[in-house]
Amino acid sequence: MTITRVQPDDHHHLQKIAKLLVAASKIVTVTGAGISTNAGIPDFRSKNKKGIYSTGYRDLFRSSALSHPEDRRLFYRHIADMRRAAERANPTRTHHFIRDLRDSGKLVRDYTPRTSTALKTRLASRPTRERAREVDLVSTEGPG
Repeated sequence: MTITRVQPDDHHHLQKIAKLLVAASKIVTVTGAGISTNAGIPDFRSKNKKGIYSTGYRDLFRSSALSHPEDRRLFYRHIADMRRAAERANPTRTHHFIRDLRDSGKLVRDYTPRTSTALKTRLASRPTRERAREVDLVSTEGPG
């Protein structure tokens, strides 16, 4: 199977993708933390002090960090900060697109990181079309 990288201004390939989505009866999505970074939720690996690892918190995600009381406090404080960021964030266009796939009745499974699950939950209003089905949401955890 050939993989083609499609740029945002590649209207020819984008139109082909749109036609495939319209014609499909079942769609599975697989997304990473990147779909939530535009909402202000940091991922793990981005550079320039945007990713969690580049902020100096990488060691907090090692199991040994939880064995020291001060490190445990830092870990829980950082996790609380991340949760507040997720609560303040608004779903991105990608989250809306996935919701639209679900509402069309075509989305059968959505593999997503935990942070995106919170944003997608906000969009989880009841499906608007009769064909909409229950979607298997598979939430992944950890930095991958």
